[in-house]
Amino acid sequence: MGEECPDNFLDEDGDCEGLIEGKDISIDSAPAMDDAGLLLEGQFNDDRITGIWKVESFATSPPLGKFEAVKKR
Repeated sequence: MGEECPDNFLDEDGDCEGLIEGKDISIDSAPAMDDAGLLLEGQFNDDRITGIWKVESFATSPPLGKFEAVKKR
């Protein structure tokens, strides 16, 4: 069958990197992987974060969609 996933790949305790600079935020779901980690890039706007998402591998994809995260009240 297929290859096994690396340790922590599907584990909720796996590696993830984030960077905040002013209102800009970047989150990489698989910084040590060379194949298909999810990359979120956005900005803080009051009570939400809006931005784009793409897939990062040997070559990073163009933006594949938009996301919005809203603070729950």
